[in-house]
Amino acid sequence: MVIHRLLHTTLAAAIALSLLSGCGSTTPSDTETLTDAGGTEITTAETSFPVKTHTDLNEPLYEGDYLKVTATGIGPVQYSVALNLDIENISQVPLAISVTRSSLNGWTWDATLANLDDGNYDEAGELTLQPGETKSCGLGFSNEANLAPCDIEKFATIGFVIEGYELGAGDPITNTGYLEVTLPDAAGYTQTYDDSGEELFNEGGIRIVSKGITEDDMGGHGTKLYIENLSDNGIFVTPASISVDGTDLTENDFFSFAEVAAGERVIASPYYSVPVNQDSTIKISLKIQKLNLDSIYQGVDSYQDLDVIATTQVAEIKGEK
Repeated sequence: MVIHRLLHTTLAAAIALSLLSGCGSTTPSDTETLTDAGGTEITTAETSFPVKTHTDLNEPLYEGDYLKVTATGIGPVQYSVALNLDIENISQVPLAISVTRSSLNGWTWDATLANLDDGNYDEAGELTLQPGETKSCGLGFSNEANLAPCDIEKFATIGFVIEGYELGAGDPITNTGYLEVTLPDAAGYTQTYDDSGEELFNEGGIRIVSKGITEDDMGGHGTKLYIENLSDNGIFVTPASISVDGTDLTENDFFSFAEVAAGERVIASPYYSVPVNQDSTIKISLKIQKLNLDSIYQGVDSYQDLDVIATTQVAEIKGEK
């Protein structure tokens, strides 16, 4: 049985080398009442996303044998932000539609399709379209705590890939390829990428930098990794080996991975089943494999069968004594 890759792991998956595409949100100092695209009143104190008003767009993004995709706007929806999309089934077969990957300002992200009817924000995961049918939906951004680790102060570019499946069938029959929207107020904004730290790997356009031992959102400690993928392939990064304060961990003791699309970056944080303190010593080696993030179909039985690009040497990450 071939694996079908799950949509991006979210920060809620506590046992993953999770994407932290942002660093703790910033709350505006002033409170202002706004109205979102659905007519719902919100305040800037309720949404920390740097998208405060709705902007209309009319940007055709894709037209193929099965689908037509148009970006129609972007704005706040309840406590989230959505890129408004019109998706039309121009084929003769009913289709299920899903987003296989997304990006924000060059960071691999975890946006998902959302139902925006009546001003609500409902993450749907996928939608169905009958032949000739058009539906308006959103590409939704709901994890505001992701913003600060990636120094995101403005939504500048949004990218995504849509795949379609014939209803009742398993494998995709259409794929839009990578689509990108540059937002109108992005002019003059430059996204920064903090790659400071101890370099663990740098080959073939792939860099992994350790940020050391840091405190997590729940008051514990762990490690953060900046992963930059400027190669031509999507990559899947997993620990090849880990020890914490001299104790070797097995695959049953950690569940961790990061997916990084070509040309993008993530900040990732391995989860450990044993205590990590500020003065701990962690020894870690990482396995880097090829992963096609444009499709959930990989053509292999498990992640173990993905082509290996490299395995890093064991690095020692020490906290402050």
